Amino acid sequence: MDKSNIDSTNNLDSIETILSADSTCMSERLAGFHLQCASAWADSNDKELPPEYSRSKQIAIVGMGGSAISGNLAENLFRQQSSVPISVIRSSVLPKWVDNKTLVIACSYSGNTKETLSIFDDAIKRGCQVICSTSGGILQENSNSLNVPSLSIDFIGEPRSAIGYSFFNLVSILDRLGFIPNQHTYVTKAIEQLKINGENWNLKVPTKSNYAKQIATRIGHNLPIIIGYDIFESVARRWKTQFNENSKSIAIWEAIPEFLHNGVEAFQSTTYSAFVPMVILLKPQTAKEQKDDPFINIVKYLQGIHMPYELVKVEEMNTMAQILTAVQLGDYVSYYLALLKNTDPGPVNVIESLKYKKTNG
Repeated sequence: MDKSNIDSTNNLDSIETILSADSTCMSERLAGFHLQCASAWADSNDKELPPEYSRSKQIAIVGMGGSAISGNLAENLFRQQSSVPISVIRSSVLPKWVDNKTLVIACSYSGNTKETLSIFDDAIKRGCQVICSTSGGILQENSNSLNVPSLSIDFIGEPRSAIGYSFFNLVSILDRLGFIPNQHTYVTKAIEQLKINGENWNLKVPTKSNYAKQIATRIGHNLPIIIGYDIFESVARRWKTQFNENSKSIAIWEAIPEFLHNGVEAFQSTTYSAFVPMVILLKPQTAKEQKDDPFINIVKYLQGIHMPYELVKVEEMNTMAQILTAVQLGDYVSYYLALLKNTDPGPVNVIESLKYKKTNG
């Protein structure tokens, strides 16, 4: 990693410095995450859904990038609770198994994602039960013209910052169609926790008391390798993509137990000569329920080879709150790391450039 990108004199406790680098005021969206989630939950429950959709035999959540990660989070969260299989499709092609007994949830913040529009058209042709989650665009227009139910995303910002709406639209659909147990109590508690988190991690809280700033500072020049377990599998993926888009940093994500069958072999003191990794271990409360806690041996091994690591543990709370808390922490860490690199966290110029070339090439 290019160390010249890191300003060792950058002060994360200087609000003036932070705001001058943050051209899109992402700090405000981070601080308002709990409010976004509360609005999303209220709005999503106002939309009527066809009762016959509850007879679907499987669910396919379709999307790309920031619009897809909520599907991964929901699948992790409800893996042991959903009465039907949930799959996330990040592609422009529907698998053959998707048929007229499948509920297809097409997710696109802009409503103009080419891959999602392609799958929407195919799902309609196959006679699938279809619901859209979008802020507008072509997807909204098509759903309106075909009388397809659509849940709105009433949020202005980056697609990745709209995760509150993207996630709770999905939770509302699964909840109201009866695929999962009633979520109201869990949602209320989770939003309360997100408010507390924001009070602890926002830009006004000094580094000495701000865990998110501390992690970003520890990462510094190093390559973040995020390893998630169980319900935090997709949280690790979210951290990775937030480092990519917010911090403009290369990052790697892994999932336990698969990591213990391949990736861990590369974690040797002789492997890293050009860069130093910073391992971030995301440990949910469910790890405590396991007879053999995998983190115990991993931590001992990392200590033995003197590899920097951070063991992130969340407090006792419901599973939904754990996932959203870990997501929120990763969003803050990637934001602060961007500022340490003198990087504006909002714009994604390379992504937009390649999208333009793809459309006009």
